[in-house]
Amino acid sequence: MRRPVIHYLALIISMSLIHVPVVEGAVPVDIDGFVRDVDGNPVQNASILLWEFNLEAETTTDHRGYFALVASTDEPVCTLYAFYDDPETPGVDLLPSAESVKTDSDVQKQVNFTLVPAATVNIMGQIRPIESSTNIQRYAFEVVDPSRGNVLRVDGFNLIYGTGMNVQSYFLGLDPSTVIVPAGEPFAISVSSSYQYERTRRTRRWYGWRRSRVRVDAFTRFDMVEGDGFNLDAGEVLDLDVREFSIRFDLLKVESLKGEVEANVTKLEEKGFYTTSERHTLQRAREQTDSSVAKLERKEYDASYVDLRQAYLKLIGVKARLDTLMAEASVSVNILVAFIALTAVALATLLTESGTLKLLFTVAFSLPLLLFLRWVYPASGVIPMDLFAMKGLISVVAIFLAVSVIPRFFSRIEGEGGFVWMGAMVAVFSMAKRNLKRRRLRSVFTFATLLTLTMSFVALTSLSTGYGLVYTRVHGRAPDASGVMVRMPAYKPKNQFENGWFYPLIETMFDWTIGNEGIAFAAMKAENTPILRPYARVDDWPIFGVIGVQPDVDPIMPSIDGVVVEGESLREEGTCLLHVLLLRYDAVEIDDVITIRGVGLRVVGFFNSRIGDVSDMDGDTILPSYQVNLTPGEEPTIVAMTCETREMVVTTLDTALMINGVHVSRFDAVLDPGVDAEVLGKSMALSREYRFWVSDGGKVHLTFMGDQIGGKGLPLLVPWAIVVLNVVTTMLNSMYERRREINILSSIGLNPANIAGVFLAEASVLGVIAGGIGYLLGLGWYPLMAGLSMAPVVQQKVSAVWCVAAIGISMASVIIGSSIALRGSVVLTPSSRRKWALGEEPKGLESSWDIPLPVKVEKELIADFTDFIKGYLGRYDNRRFAPYIGLLKVGVEERDGKKLQIFSFSYSEASASMRGIHSQNTLTISMGPMDEVYTVLLQSKGDRDSAQKTGAFLRRILIEWTAERGKKI
Repeated sequence: MRRPVIHYLALIISMSLIHVPVVEGAVPVDIDGFVRDVDGNPVQNASILLWEFNLEAETTTDHRGYFALVASTDEPVCTLYAFYDDPETPGVDLLPSAESVKTDSDVQKQVNFTLVPAATVNIMGQIRPIESSTNIQRYAFEVVDPSRGNVLRVDGFNLIYGTGMNVQSYFLGLDPSTVIVPAGEPFAISVSSSYQYERTRRTRRWYGWRRSRVRVDAFTRFDMVEGDGFNLDAGEVLDLDVREFSIRFDLLKVESLKGEVEANVTKLEEKGFYTTSERHTLQRAREQTDSSVAKLERKEYDASYVDLRQAYLKLIGVKARLDTLMAEASVSVNILVAFIALTAVALATLLTESGTLKLLFTVAFSLPLLLFLRWVYPASGVIPMDLFAMKGLISVVAIFLAVSVIPRFFSRIEGEGGFVWMGAMVAVFSMAKRNLKRRRLRSVFTFATLLTLTMSFVALTSLSTGYGLVYTRVHGRAPDASGVMVRMPAYKPKNQFENGWFYPLIETMFDWTIGNEGIAFAAMKAENTPILRPYARVDDWPIFGVIGVQPDVDPIMPSIDGVVVEGESLREEGTCLLHVLLLRYDAVEIDDVITIRGVGLRVVGFFNSRIGDVSDMDGDTILPSYQVNLTPGEEPTIVAMTCETREMVVTTLDTALMINGVHVSRFDAVLDPGVDAEVLGKSMALSREYRFWVSDGGKVHLTFMGDQIGGKGLPLLVPWAIVVLNVVTTMLNSMYERRREINILSSIGLNPANIAGVFLAEASVLGVIAGGIGYLLGLGWYPLMAGLSMAPVVQQKVSAVWCVAAIGISMASVIIGSSIALRGSVVLTPSSRRKWALGEEPKGLESSWDIPLPVKVEKELIADFTDFIKGYLGRYDNRRFAPYIGLLKVGVEERDGKKLQIFSFSYSEASASMRGIHSQNTLTISMGPMDEVYTVLLQSKGDRDSAQKTGAFLRRILIEWTAERGKKI
């Protein structure tokens, strides 16, 4: 049976191989013919093109419309095109024509073309689907029959235009946004990505010719049509904005999504969920959708897109929350049963010491709490009642046994380390429990305030995270230019040596930026990648930073010109500007050539230090960054800092990009007059995952797509502060009331930490019980609020994580309040600081800031003073925290017959920002010949901010010394 099957398969394969066109090398092609219009008139200068994967041959027609094309090709099939465009008319008057030609063997034939009248459609605007922020670079415009939807085909010519290599625009050399349509016929334009493939050459396989295709773009197809379709006369030109039709199509998608989300909300409401917050978000989405429609009618396409995109993101966020809400609640109900058991056991333990009564109280408290949870928690109904009761019983028994056995186990263990500490904790909580029982009224009032706080937190507030448009004010200096700055998101370093790096911008991003409607022009700005070593040296001066600008278009160029104090402004390629100090120290002169990484730059001018005050559109300095090792000689700690103005060079963009390590970091876009910068910035941010700084009227806003934290309902800070103050008052009264008891505890050997632990334990017991019960009672508010006409707009806290948060809020209140009370009873207020200021600015690279510190030390205290300074500085030897003191050295020097105490050290505050704090310092303690006291001088090498920070840090040390010794300064 198998042999006949094999024979049949062999026969089929053989027959298929017979029909495979076999091309042995290139074959000659000889085609001639005429090109005429519909009236029979010859078309002169028409282009005749023979295409397959590449352009095989081309020619033009003569005055008779005749052409003769001779070529050779190794392709099996080619397409012959006839195309004519009168350059004197605004559009294309004749529709191109095409015919397929088999070229697997010698070709000698005549092909005549008749070109029919045509019209032209110019497509404007960018394709921006609301469901994606991908930059749509590949698309197709299909001219379709508006009644049937099929692509129009005229004389072998498929009317498909756009980008890529499978559309007619590619073969005819047309602009991708130009669409040629037949005149006098109704049509619509379908916008899609269905033709976007990377086209490759045909390859022969044993089964025939094969073409490989890889899809590179995808978005939902939509149509550009009005009424029964567009209908244009011969030679007519129609301008269509793709944004209008894209937004209309996206409005339908948003309406559909809105209906789906509303149905899900109604379904969850029927199951008992509180969905006022989701209803409110739905309403906001409706309002933004209506606003989008109104702006679309006014042809405000960018503003319409901003509203519609935000409405879409809101609906997507609500849909995602609704999809996970039921599953999250189903899991959390099991955890909440355990929390109820813990709360019941803690409350019973507080009321009685008897094991039997404690068990009875536990059951008595847990039963109503479990029933209450069953009633108010929306997902508890999915668990059968018998299974719910079984889980509650197991939780109560397990937690009761744990709470009863663990304290006894630890209290009997004698040893070292953690067991002794745990036993002490058990004793402290036992004392705290008895104190709470003796002072019932105070405990009840404290419990009531905590209960009110946690109930308010659960029922009347909500915090939520989501992904959406962020638009926030950036506080800083006023920018020197208005417009929109474009940068990539912040770079995430893989190691310390990448701190301060940035993602370079590429040319396609620049093309997209200037393609936005409302942008007049844009300028690129380049800067160096921060590194530890200088990029070059001019004489002995290091150059750590390089800036590249476009002098002819950069909007901040007038500000740069304004700080040039010697020579001329930057204009020509291959030239640069340096700091004027290099001129004054004879390091370089005008017309000298400096070399940076093999690139020669001719010096044409010098700027002063005011270049650091030049602000870009983001309100930040234009100065680049460099890297600093905060711990030389040790394990490196690398941070990025802003270059000193004397250590940088300004050159042109193209020249800067020739230097290895210099890349384009941002675009500065200047807007057309009357353009709303906020609307344009938001529109750009909603379209792309970049960072946009909007500068308008001296204010700067940052906008981007990112995670948002939203709060709704009543603010929690005020009631939380009231509860904290209440706890402070209660605990202070308790301490004054129990002074005698505290003295007794001290006399029997308890240290201050143990005594404070008793008060903190009292507060913690109340916090845990109030947090657990408050969460449950807060859940009970949701069914009541659902029936109110003015229900609070909060999200229901169905997750067990919120129970932990409620206990955390309660615990934080009592612990912070108790800590303030305990600290307030012993802490003294130190003397106030005296005013001090930096000395004169350093004159050279090796100079330092001289900062006299306002302290005087008597001779008899000098040894204690130096020991105090050494010990204090030694505390800050951990480089992971700020400030960090490194390379600390202490010594004695003799100058002019006097002994000086010398402290040398480095001070740094590590930071991932562009600016960091780093200084090398010498602290000198000396006495003059006529003085009787020692004075202190700080010499700091670094920029002004670093010296200021170092001086303030040393001033705090001196204040503590003065407060400790009781001396006036």
